[in-house]
Amino acid sequence: MKKILAIFLLVIATSFFLTSCEKVKDLNTIDFDANFSENLECVTAGVKSNLLVPTFGASAVIEPTSDPNVNIYLNKIKEYEIESVKATITSMSQENVTVTTAYLLIKNFQYQAQWDFQDELLTTGKIITLGNENGQWDTVSDILKDGQELTILITGEADFSGVTFTIKVDIETKVTAEVI
Repeated sequence: MKKILAIFLLVIATSFFLTSCEKVKDLNTIDFDANFSENLECVTAGVKSNLLVPTFGASAVIEPTSDPNVNIYLNKIKEYEIESVKATITSMSQENVTVTTAYLLIKNFQYQAQWDFQDELLTTGKIITLGNENGQWDTVSDILKDGQELTILITGEADFSGVTFTIKVDIETKVTAEVI
């Protein structure tokens, strides 16, 4: 009976110790939300352009350290969990423009995530969810983990000339960083 009691107490003490170690590990990390966004100002080639198909392109730079928490924990960030990546059409000089073909990149010096579009009808307020079908979110996470500025770039062709539109790209993340 004493052996059973001793083994029982040893099991309880071991499980308590292991649980305590995990709690100490949890105390050494912090989770916070960090959201990054930038506008892409797009203009399709004008009517007088020599191009047969109206093309457009735009780019913008995001500095991850512009988020105050990322700036504080930059060298201690363990992980960026991408919660969503989306593009919102915030303004258009003409409604119902179709992007016949385009691609959007989020990149830095080492990594590049790409989304392709075909026959995408644009209207003000439209939200386009940029999915993770090809592991793009993992790549965006790696890009952010580098801590360097990243570039958002879009280029494509549309069905109308001389149209301006703004695309706001949002990257929503949950960040895990070490406190000490």
